[in-house]
Order: sequence, then C-alpha cells, then structure tokens
Amino acid sequence: MQRLIPALLAIALAAAPIREGAAAPPISAIEQANAAAKEHYEAGRYLEAARVLEALWRETGDLRALVNAGIAFEAAGAGHEPWAHLYLQRYLDLATSITPTDQGDLLLRLDAAAQRTLPVEFLLEPASVPTQAAPTHVEVRRDAATTLDPLVLPWSSQAGTAPHLRLTPGPWHARLLGPDGLIAAITFTIDPLPADPARATPRQITFPQPPQFTQLTLSFAPQRALARGIDLRWTVGPTSPPPALTIKDPQHTWNLTPGAWELHLRARGYQPHTAQIALTAAPTHLHFTLVRDPQAEAKLPLAVSTGATGLILLVTGLSLGLPAHRDLRDGLPRLDEISASERPTEVNGLLRHTKRSAVGFAFASSGLGAGIVATTIAADARDRALWAEFGLGGLLTLAGLGADATLYQQLSPGVSGDQLRLRHNQRIAAASLIGAGVGMGSAALIALATRKILQKRARAQRGHQPTHTTHQPSRRVP
Repeated sequence: MQRLIPALLAIALAAAPIREGAAAPPISAIEQANAAAKEHYEAGRYLEAARVLEALWRETGDLRALVNAGIAFEAAGAGHEPWAHLYLQRYLDLATSITPTDQGDLLLRLDAAAQRTLPVEFLLEPASVPTQAAPTHVEVRRDAATTLDPLVLPWSSQAGTAPHLRLTPGPWHARLLGPDGLIAAITFTIDPLPADPARATPRQITFPQPPQFTQLTLSFAPQRALARGIDLRWTVGPTSPPPALTIKDPQHTWNLTPGAWELHLRARGYQPHTAQIALTAAPTHLHFTLVRDPQAEAKLPLAVSTGATGLILLVTGLSLGLPAHRDLRDGLPRLDEISASERPTEVNGLLRHTKRSAVGFAFASSGLGAGIVATTIAADARDRALWAEFGLGGLLTLAGLGADATLYQQLSPGVSGDQLRLRHNQRIAAASLIGAGVGMGSAALIALATRKILQKRARAQRGHQPTHTTHQPSRRVP
C-alpha cells in the first residue's frame, strides 16, 4: 500500500479542486503538511499521518488530503475501517475527474473495508410538537476509544437523516449536533459481522427527540398578595416539575416542556387556585389576579363585632355586679349588730345583693370569654382552635352549673356574716364559670357558623369561574 500513496497524491494534485468556500493557505503550507504526512506514513506511523491529513482536509478542503487520509486509516489496520471507508467514499463523491484505473483501485479498497464493517443509518425521532432544534451533523466515535477524531456526517434537513456510515462491531457513541450545540446523544452496539457484510441491510439508529422547551411567563396581582408572597407549586407535567417557590415579584418566567401542566397558587388571605395550563411550542404569557378569600375579608369585621359584644357584656356585668358586691360588703358587718327579729329581713336583702352580684359577674365573664374568641379570630387561627374553645366553653359551663346547684340550700336566719360571705364568693365563682363558658362557647359557635357560610360562598364563586386556557393572555382567577 505504501507505493500507492504517491500515485494517488499525483492524481489528487491533477484532479482535485479546493472545496468551494474554503480558505487556501500558501502552497508551501500544503506541501509541508503533505510532506509530514508522507514521512509518518513511510515510517509506519499511519494514525499520525491520518491526523495530519484530516486536519489539512478540514482546513482547506483539499481532496488530496481526503483520499490520503482514507488510505492512511486503511493502513492503520483493524478497527480503523470506518474512517477509511468514509474518507475514500467521500473522495469518490467529490472528485470531478478521476481515471478508471484509480477509480477501480479505490472501489477495491472500499469493498475490502465493507467486508469488515456494517452499514448504519441515523434517524431522528419525530417530534410531537414543532421543534426549534435544527440538526447540522452527526459525530460518531468509539465508546471506549477517544484518541481518534470522530466520524463526522452531514445531516439532511429535508430527509431528516444522515448518509449511511459503515462501522465495525462493538460499542459506539453518536451525537447529533446543531448550531447551538448538542441536540441528542445515543450509545449503541454493532453486532458481529454476518456471512456477507457488504450486502447487509443498514441498521437504523434513531436519536431520541430532545426535550423541547417553551417560555411561560406568569404575571401576578394584587400587590398586597405579593407583599406576603404567593406560594407556587407545579404538580402534573410531561417532565419533572420545577421546584416550589414563593413569588414576591409581579412576573416570573419558566422554560417548560410543552404539554399539560397543573399549577397551584396559594396566598394568605386569598382563595387557593389550581390552574390547568396547556403549553404549546409558542411562548405563553398568562396573568393571575388572586381574589380575596371571603373568610379572610370577614376576619376583621367578625373579630371586631365579637370583641365589641364581649366588651359590652363586660361593662354591663361590671356595672351590675360591682355595686351589688359593694352593698353586700357594707351590709355584712351590720348583720351581727341587729336583733333577732330583724335578721330575716336583713339576710334576705343581702342574698338579693349576692344574686345580683353573681349575675353581673356572669355577664362580665361571658364578655371575657367572647373576647378570647375575638382574639383567636383576629389571629386567623384554624377552625380547630375555635372548636377547642367551643369545647372548653361547654366544660366551663357544666362545671359552673354543677357548682351552682349545690348553693341553693335554704339558709337559716341565724346565719353568720362569715357564712354569708362564703356563700357569696361561691356563687360569684360558679356564675363566673357559667358566664365564661357560655360566652366563649357561643362566640366560637357563631364564628364557626360564619366561616362555614363564607366557605360555601367561596366555593360557589370558584364554581362560576371560567376554565383556564393558554389562549387567553389575562385571567382573573380565584
């Protein structure tokens, strides 16, 4: 083979033009590269010669370098047949003038390489949506050997394939590239050679369709919701969803795979929303204006009204109970100074003060119970907190009723002042328990009922909202 390369060099010098559009360096540079390749070749360094000639071909498009690179790879022996076949075949396709003798010689070389390789055809999986990727070429290299330059094939945009390539048995790695870089990659294995490799049917290697991305821009309002942050979470989607995040800027952009996506929005004081978004290849811009939650809107009025009611009860109870308590306190010292005939009348009068005082403190403690519930409402606590207060109010009421039931025993007219004072304090404690329980329980029950009504209203509002689609650039959503 060594004595054939000067002949082919002479053929190329006479017949091979410079590739159109390629820059032609000075003749001395081409001659120096050819001389270096010839020196490597004659010294048996075939791969070094092939690399020099490959570089010269890529830089100048000189067909002399192309054909001699193929011959150098052929001389490198087993495992280099794909490079030899590719470059020799490319030379035959590009050369415009070649003698029958030299053409026959090259065909024999191609046939010899074909007997040790199998044909491969590269395809790209059809896209389900229009793709922006435009393949330009395919790079193929051995999976384990990275010392050799890859085999480079142009990609036909019309046919969606690359020209046939012949590869030796074993693992290979192919990359489909475009103007912006890698589009897809695949690793495959060529099976052992059959009885007649030259007549084998090309094996189709299909690149997977790369994930396509479309730009989705979402705008959010109102500013009050953004000030606290809108919690955003993607769930359903054709690929792994982006991580959840809290939005505080009025606009945010994602690059997502086209398809059906599900978006969840939640902000404190606003109705939660789940949006079904169908993305196509076209950029999409949607606007979300969150709607105030009726329950949140009613929180302040409900808390104020409950607190005001509690304050009225407290003031009313104190205005009723404190004077009666004071009259009882002032009347107890006289009880031991009056005659026995006057004692029944005085005792009954003091008991009336005890009763009025107990009623007053019951009203006052009910106001305190309602005030506790008002604080819970203002803190935007969950329903379970109100249910807990409702239960606590019931327990306090039962405890107060149980204690008060034992205090209705008839007192004798000879009761002492200390005994009457003890009975008074017991009645005040029982009445306070009853008042606090009734006030807390009833206020909590009213708040729960109000929230339930508002929740039904919110669900009714959400049910009347139109279906979310990407065809509408702006959407007010609950």
